[in-house]
Parts: sequence; structure tokens; C-alpha cells
Amino acid sequence: MSKGGKRENCGRKKIGKVISIRIEEDILNRIYTEIDGKSGAEKIRNCLKKGLKNIDGENKL
Repeated sequence: MSKGGKRENCGRKKIGKVISIRIEEDILNRIYTEIDGKSGAEKIRNCLKKGLKNIDGENKL
């Protein structure tokens, strides 16, 4: 999956850890429509970050 040169430490940087989960379709649709981001993966990451900020008290509803 990594693209780039064949030399050691060349290519794309690996960001984070790949996880495989199932999300209910209605929740996923809400994330896609209500959360900002360029791609679906970015929207899901932003949603998780926003949820953690709510837990920390930074982003009270």
C-alpha cells in the first residue's frame, strides 16, 4: 500500500493505526453529512477527535 521509492525510509509516512470496525449506516450517514472533511476517512477522524474534545470538556454542547 505504501508508495514511493524502494530505498529504506522512503515513501509515504504511516499515520496512525489501521482498524476495521462496523458502523451502523444511519450513524455513518450523519457523520458524512454533519462533520467537515475532504474524504470519508477524514470525516470519521474529525468526528472521533470532536468526541474526545467533548469528553475533555473543551467542546461542550
